[in-house]
Amino acid sequence: MANKKKAKKKPLAKGKATSSPLTKAQVKGFEETDEANKTLKVAICIFLMVATFCIYSQVQDHEFINFDDNILVTESSLVQAGLTNENIIRVFTTTHFGGWAPITSISYMLDYQLYGLNPKGFLLTNLFFHIANSLLLFLILFRMTGAIWQSAFVAVVFALHPLNVESVAWVAERKNVLSTFFLLLTIWAYIRYAEKPTTKRYSLVFLLFAFGLMSKSMVVTLPFVLLLLDYWPLERFKLGRREREFKIAQKDKYFNGEKNISKLVLEKFPLLILSALFSIKELIVFEKAQGGESVAQDPVSILTILTNVLISYFEYLWKMLWPKGLAILYAHPGNTLAVWKGVLCGIALLVITTISIKLIRKAPYFVVGWFWYLGTLIPVIGFITLGLI
Repeated sequence: MANKKKAKKKPLAKGKATSSPLTKAQVKGFEETDEANKTLKVAICIFLMVATFCIYSQVQDHEFINFDDNILVTESSLVQAGLTNENIIRVFTTTHFGGWAPITSISYMLDYQLYGLNPKGFLLTNLFFHIANSLLLFLILFRMTGAIWQSAFVAVVFALHPLNVESVAWVAERKNVLSTFFLLLTIWAYIRYAEKPTTKRYSLVFLLFAFGLMSKSMVVTLPFVLLLLDYWPLERFKLGRREREFKIAQKDKYFNGEKNISKLVLEKFPLLILSALFSIKELIVFEKAQGGESVAQDPVSILTILTNVLISYFEYLWKMLWPKGLAILYAHPGNTLAVWKGVLCGIALLVITTISIKLIRKAPYFVVGWFWYLGTLIPVIGFITLGLI
């Protein structure tokens, strides 16, 4: 009997399916799973809306407070002039309260058109944006990862965490909920762009990012966040990963292979230019508002600034875990901080960063989340105060 030659396995072409055709039973099973996921997704969205509204609905009984609300709304001739063409041009060409956030000012003007000086309307608008942000966060995370329960958990924590009370219950913090709204919409648009890169889709990313910056300049770090998302969960480039097809979860569409990280950075160049322009604008507006004088009454050393920054990173973490002693305004500690505390915090930050990098292959979400946290806080962490808070 002749020996049978073993058939050599031909390497599969990139982008081709690696499994045999699905049976009718398998197809039916996938369809049922997809339908169950849709039902569960709707149920989670309903829960998010109802729970958030029930907890925050008490804000409709609150009043304006005599801290920024008066300057931004109740005593603002700009807001109370109404939504006219002339006034909208004025919003985009002048500063308001030492800052330039035309989209936020327009939202106040629209509220005034609808509600007059009734604080209930202004606060319910804040609540509407916070609910929308919670839903967007859940849908974005689920679309990128396909992990429905983990995505729901993050969205619920975001929706109900006490750190977000200030943004909803204080009219003057409209800029927080509004800029977050546009930030999340920008990420959603970016997912669609990553799925199918076109000029039209990139233009939408650029436009939504500009709207976010015109709501609150703190979102200048978004291009950095998008680059992190390119690594995980969008997986548009790899760092020590095995080669494989890259796709967005929940979508039967594949990326055409990985991209070089330098190309992805270059891809963000228009967004980085926009961030740079808004950062320069913020510096100019800040200098004009202060008349060239320093905000601090007592000068602080570079060591003091660095110590404050390192300690602040852990203060934010601690308040996320144990939200006690929250306040509208946290006074700068000046030269009262102990240097040894800053050194310990710096060492701890370095240790966590090192661990996250070591786990980059096993737990990419950890390194992305950690660098997201470190990076997005840079504008308000204390290196320089520009009224971004």
